[in-house]
Amino acid sequence: MNKSFCKLILLISFLCVYSVLNAQQKDFQSWNSVSIKTSLTNKISISGSQEIRLKNNASNLADYLTELGAEFLINKNIEIGGSYRLTFNKNLKDGNSLEHRYCFDVGLKYLISRFEVSVRERYQTQYSNLAQDDFPFYQFHHLRHKAVLAYDIPKSQLEPFAEIEFYQGLNNPISNGIEKNRYTLGLKSKITNYLSAEIYCRYQTKNNNISKSSEYYIVGTCLKISL
Repeated sequence: MNKSFCKLILLISFLCVYSVLNAQQKDFQSWNSVSIKTSLTNKISISGSQEIRLKNNASNLADYLTELGAEFLINKNIEIGGSYRLTFNKNLKDGNSLEHRYCFDVGLKYLISRFEVSVRERYQTQYSNLAQDDFPFYQFHHLRHKAVLAYDIPKSQLEPFAEIEFYQGLNNPISNGIEKNRYTLGLKSKITNYLSAEIYCRYQTKNNNISKSSEYYIVGTCLKISL
């Protein structure tokens, strides 16, 4: 891992922590994951990932997430996929819970010189067994709209990227609309032919029309293995 990548990691982490320290009633979180992906054919691939999320200024466990998925490449620009995610939520106030999430994706990707532009539309449905929730055993449906811009730095293994994503409620019992916004800046680095690392700084706002609005400042890391 080169010195430039390490310096950018420190800079992104500092900016996120600084934002939290200068904000009131916000939460700083840390999301860390490992993913493995392998190709079955030149068009079909499968993947799995494990993630741990920390909350309350990254001092307490928030979630364990396990996800399995599959992708099908229609052509060099279009991909479809599906996934299942099991989440263990650690909540001392309401009680621990399990969440089951099912997703279906359609993605478009284009290369413009050294820039990569991609958009993804996702339909997801989620079910929780938390009986103390505002709507116990209710199955929420969402559309997630995501756009990503990445740049391949010449003569370097580094690739900075920016993301924006919106969660749109489809069957909120109170009111539908955009319930969550995510804005992300990050950096990818290729370590070997099979291994890459990623770090990002994310600002997230959430308003589900049920509980109070919340804001999160997140530093995340991801180790990706391609077989």
